[in-house]
Amino acid sequence: MPIASIGSIVKVTPGDELQILHGENDYELVDDLSPFRVRVSDIIREDGVLIGISGPVIDGHERFHGLIATLLIRADHSHWESDVRSLVNFKVGSTVARRVNSYPVWHPEGTLIDSFPYIVRFGVIESEG
Repeated sequence: MPIASIGSIVKVTPGDELQILHGENDYELVDDLSPFRVRVSDIIREDGVLIGISGPVIDGHERFHGLIATLLIRADHSHWESDVRSLVNFKVGSTVARRVNSYPVWHPEGTLIDSFPYIVRFGVIESEG
């Protein structure tokens, strides 16, 4: 099943230390590359173009329990409507990240979660069906 399929399960594996933001200019880096899983509940589009997906975290380290992941396309020429594996930027927090239009979507400041704490980084996304 493609990555951008409502109801599908995707596995996200971080590619570097997690950055956990506790407040403005208050963060920690955590060396944990263990994957987490998300049930896709929404497709995110901008000007009709798919830019990401979101949904609740359903499995992974307890730091992710009860949170919502916003998963954004990271690589040019990605087609999550058909891809089953790709690169991803992710933000995980209490709400879906909202767009900040003064930055490109792939930029770290291109989306924002309005409440702390939240977790950000990049990695690999794979559809598990």
